[in-house]
Amino acid sequence: MFRYPDGNFGLKRVLRDGPKGTIISLPVPLVVVTPPTSEPYADILGFLGALIVRIKKHKNYTEAIGKALHIIPAQNPAPDPALLQPDLTYDFNAGHPVLYWYHNGTDALVIEADYGTGTFGLVAIQMTTQFEDSAPLPAPGTVALWRYRAIYRIRDNQVGQWSKVLDVSVKG
Repeated sequence: MFRYPDGNFGLKRVLRDGPKGTIISLPVPLVVVTPPTSEPYADILGFLGALIVRIKKHKNYTEAIGKALHIIPAQNPAPDPALLQPDLTYDFNAGHPVLYWYHNGTDALVIEADYGTGTFGLVAIQMTTQFEDSAPLPAPGTVALWRYRAIYRIRDNQVGQWSKVLDVSVKG
């Protein structure tokens, strides 16, 4: 074992800096892995399925118990398609607006834009939840107001109500 002249063992320092002219050998711990004798949860899904069946067949089982144990999934009523209305938000990527929204169980979103002309025109029908407008930016040093609106589509039919108009100031 390496010992410093003052009598202290400097193993940490030796391990960090290395000994000068001395070789240190550390004992290697022996690791023994024993396989389990049996696999109690080898078929966990089969075990849970059998347990759920047993619980549901019990004489005191009620629907409230099933919901509390999450055996019966909570049922969220589907939103009324006539009341759907997109909520548009935006960010910028290299000066171009990027629009965001949620699907709400719909197939696509129709996006219309007004680039300062006073009339909305079709820009895109998006199936993803974001859209980057690649229209040419205004002249350098000028600011323009671009307006967007959108409506959902389900099976190629427009449903719900138009979104609130989103005003975006775009700088050239």
